[in-house]
Amino acid sequence: NFMKNLFYLLILLIAMGSSCKSKNESMKPLTPENMAPAKTLENTVSDFDTSYLQDDLEKMFADVDTAAMFYGTDPTESWNYSTFKDIVKSHFQNKLPKMTLKNTHIIYSPDNTSAMVVRDIDWQLYKTPIRQDLFYALEKNRWILKGLTLNLTMSNANTQKMNDAIK
Repeated sequence: NFMKNLFYLLILLIAMGSSCKSKNESMKPLTPENMAPAKTLENTVSDFDTSYLQDDLEKMFADVDTAAMFYGTDPTESWNYSTFKDIVKSHFQNKLPKMTLKNTHIIYSPDNTSAMVVRDIDWQLYKTPIRQDLFYALEKNRWILKGLTLNLTMSNANTQKMNDAIK
């Protein structure tokens, strides 16, 4: 009877061990690909915009990588994090007109770990529309701004006129 109980105990232990092994094999490490971000990219961008409109410099830069690069409309305008932050601070202090958002398009990478936010904006400082491109990466469960560019844009009608003049 002892041998029979020992045999059943061994069978039970083997069954438990194999079920634990299969559970462990099915567990995946937490990675950006299988972990939802703490807040959506849309909310991250909205927080960036709201803090800009409220002149809240620290909140505006809360989700910005300190290694991020910023490019303006002129080829000579290239800034690192601290220089760009100082420029924005100066805009806040001097009460420069705010940008007005016209539309936003978000394009995600195939693995959803990076995205480009493309926005058309109006800014009273310029007499032409501006395109703003924001480059984000998902890091440690957060969307982090890695780069920003501002580009002067022209309508397709104006592009056609320019192309016709060149011919």
